[in-house]
Amino acid sequence: MTMIMRGEPEAVSLLRGCRAACFDWLLDEKRLHKSLRGIDCAVVDSYHAERTCYERIAAAVRRLVCLDDTRRITYPESATILNGGVSATTDMYAGHRGEVLTGAAYALLRRFFWDVVPVSPRKSVGTVLVTMGGTDFRKLTDSIIEALLPAIPASAIIHVIGGAPTAVRCDGSERVVAHGRLTEPELCACMQSADIAVCAGGQTLNELARLGVPAVAVRVADNQHANVSGFAAVGCIKDAGWWSDPDIAATVAALVRQVLQLEVRHTMHRAGTTLIDGQGARRTSACIIQKLNAQSADFNVHTH
Repeated sequence: MTMIMRGEPEAVSLLRGCRAACFDWLLDEKRLHKSLRGIDCAVVDSYHAERTCYERIAAAVRRLVCLDDTRRITYPESATILNGGVSATTDMYAGHRGEVLTGAAYALLRRFFWDVVPVSPRKSVGTVLVTMGGTDFRKLTDSIIEALLPAIPASAIIHVIGGAPTAVRCDGSERVVAHGRLTEPELCACMQSADIAVCAGGQTLNELARLGVPAVAVRVADNQHANVSGFAAVGCIKDAGWWSDPDIAATVAALVRQVLQLEVRHTMHRAGTTLIDGQGARRTSACIIQKLNAQSADFNVHTH
């Protein structure tokens, strides 16, 4: 497997278990074409590639898989479209002639979350997780912590993942624990130890639902709207609204107070674990392999 990415070359060092290259594949057509030689399947995840770029890739490989969440463009008709969003439906791609894989059944989770066993809600809330994204670019973490401390039991600990450590997290308080970069097993364990989570509306929602951890979610980007709405409709999270709301921290704290009730947490736990079973990556790869095998069989029929 080969990973091709746009971005900082240093990011390549974070990838394990595969070959990796870092270059602007949107502009460097020659190098991209060379990189695709002998490749059976290309999986493309981009908010910037135009249809012509997808068409070039489709022409160079046997199977093209396009990751999408907003029907951003019209994709090549031979491509498989993958949208694992909880609100995604095949109706979004009604005009597409190729294969369409949509919905929570195809949610892609990190490997360590595939087979983990969810922990039933504990009687009392002892740990609250706050994670507003790797960099917390909306700078929400500190205000949310300040609002949460009086809202949760006095014995409860707040664990923080992501964002730079600031005064609130460095004041010596034993109730706030800030974590640095965590390995995948450490991250999963930290999430699983939480009785309630407060998070942004991205991939973390899939992982928390998989673990059955009730969450209060804040939309920190426009493309998180459908994701948060979908999870809230199922009942495994509480929707706190948009990051730009001047009262967002107070809203988060009020919703966390609701989730303190054991019965509420049990209901949210069941909704999350029913929605996300962790097998999205396996289902997706099985579909891709099936298509590749069918293409090979069809090729053999027509050449013998």
